[in-house]
Amino acid sequence: MKRTTILILILVLVAALLVIVAIQPSQVKNKPVLVTPKLQPTPVADSTLYISPNPIQMATDSAQAEVFINSGRNSVTAVQLEIAYDPNILTNFTIQPGNFLPSPMVLLNKIDQKNGRITLALGLAPAAEPVKGTGLVATISFERNLETNIATVTPVSSTNITILDKSLATMLGVSGSVLKNMHGATVIFPLK
Repeated sequence: MKRTTILILILVLVAALLVIVAIQPSQVKNKPVLVTPKLQPTPVADSTLYISPNPIQMATDSAQAEVFINSGRNSVTAVQLEIAYDPNILTNFTIQPGNFLPSPMVLLNKIDQKNGRITLALGLAPAAEPVKGTGLVATISFERNLETNIATVTPVSSTNITILDKSLATMLGVSGSVLKNMHGATVIFPLK
């Protein structure tokens, strides 16, 4: 009986200690929690990039076309164009920013004449508001490649200027591109 009483007393003491520990305020200091804003997945990819005119009638050895954006429901903060063309057929490309983004910051302007690739990245000026609507992103100028040896190359009646999938349009608070569609253009050469 003595043993039972001692065991009961020990159990009561242990239970009392556990209750005291449970109701004591925690001694662990609260560490500040860093909150990083979560970017939402692309909610509405509703913007379209396109080249106009389409087709491009190349009446002389040089031509010009324009790249437009229709932002749809998106408020655009930056646009990156990735354009491909056949350098054996077209050459001497230049690209100039348009007026869709007011006073755009040119983040990248690269033309690879050898491989037929153009990259143009434009962003808003620091204090500018995001832009919605349809407008001119860039103007491209190019020439027919007259250095190609026509005797060894089958004459072509047309070629394509393609807006690549790496192109994008951005919007504040959204990760990823808000582009839904991209439409290049066909360049048609006159029959001789």
